[in-house]
Amino acid sequence: MKGVLQRKLSAIMLFYPPLEQLLIPLSYFVLTPVLISYGESVYGVWAILITFSLFSQVVHFGMSALIPRKVSQELASGNELELEEYLGDILSVILYVSGGFLCLLALGWFLLDVEGRYYTLIVCFFSIVLFQEIDMIQGNVLKGMERFGCSFWFEFVSRSMWVLVVILGYKLTLNIMFSTVAAYAVRALIKAVLMCVILGLTHRVSFKGFKRKLSLIGESRWMWLQLVGGIVVATGDRFFVTSYFGTEILKDYLPLVQLSQLPFNLSASFAQPLLSKVARAKVTGTIISGRLLRAILSYSCICSIPSLFLIFSGSTVLSVWLGSDYAVNNTGNFHVLMLSSLGLSVLAPLHFSLIGFQEDRFVSLVNVSAGFSYLIAILAAVPFGLVAVCLAKITYPIFQLVYLLKFFHFFRDNK
Repeated sequence: MKGVLQRKLSAIMLFYPPLEQLLIPLSYFVLTPVLISYGESVYGVWAILITFSLFSQVVHFGMSALIPRKVSQELASGNELELEEYLGDILSVILYVSGGFLCLLALGWFLLDVEGRYYTLIVCFFSIVLFQEIDMIQGNVLKGMERFGCSFWFEFVSRSMWVLVVILGYKLTLNIMFSTVAAYAVRALIKAVLMCVILGLTHRVSFKGFKRKLSLIGESRWMWLQLVGGIVVATGDRFFVTSYFGTEILKDYLPLVQLSQLPFNLSASFAQPLLSKVARAKVTGTIISGRLLRAILSYSCICSIPSLFLIFSGSTVLSVWLGSDYAVNNTGNFHVLMLSSLGLSVLAPLHFSLIGFQEDRFVSLVNVSAGFSYLIAILAAVPFGLVAVCLAKITYPIFQLVYLLKFFHFFRDNK
């Protein structure tokens, strides 16, 4: 009876990451009409500012992305003191990087003739990536501990406050830049306080051991390369499409891209716990088993469900969301885009499992190669129209099929 209850609780915990992922578009759904009512310029500036948060891990060398695996490994080994030192080192490097850039900007303000609005925008960039990265450290520690329920509820509370601070901050100051930066700061602070008060977890910042901190940057170099490739891929198609067709095409193309990315984001968040589970299993010596292989393949099947749902119901969703005329004109392109989303979703469990296996170099090289090939395919497809562009996006998951070879070779060689 106890074993059955434990399995049910474990199954419930697997649904917390996708629910947590849904909080992000939900917060945007709430804020968008409110900010548009304040003026299109206010909404436009806010849209630029929230894009800055995507660069937080790239600016900080991708170190926080490795935290779930490191936490799982150290907890499995019982090295809690070493883990505390590791997290303190990461936090101090983040403060080094963002603090250093902010100091340089302060010097530039006094020594160079810089226009105020550009200076303010750059300061907002480094402030947002700093607070966003501190927030991600907290969340990734919880994921590494497999405390997915705590991660969801902490994110729910901090994200709700983020929305409130943006709205109330603008009403009080009429400055969307200030209110958005303040919202990111409050969100990071709230999550840190919740972790300290409820779980008793704190991160001590240490500015000693500079060589040790440099070694952390070296360890995360492959993850950083992977993140850079992801940023390029996320923005490359929009740049080429806009350059060729003009900005007016975005009203047709961007909604399709945003909707097609949603099932992949949900699938990736559902598969992410595999990273911690595989990393912990490797440390304890239980990683090589047919049961683990079947579990990972089962994850792939489950991760295909959101994409398959949108493939069959995409026309209805587009019609309800943006109108029947838009749906009639763009459903074909959407179905082509969903082929890429389906491929990425199915391969997401393999991606996180290989990172858990500490195959960072292999995963990074695959994704960088896929990214460059993807951009070349998009560039070649643009003159042939949006259908060709949507079809070219399948280049990325096709390259990732090599995960299957690596995955089965790994299990075959370690039987």
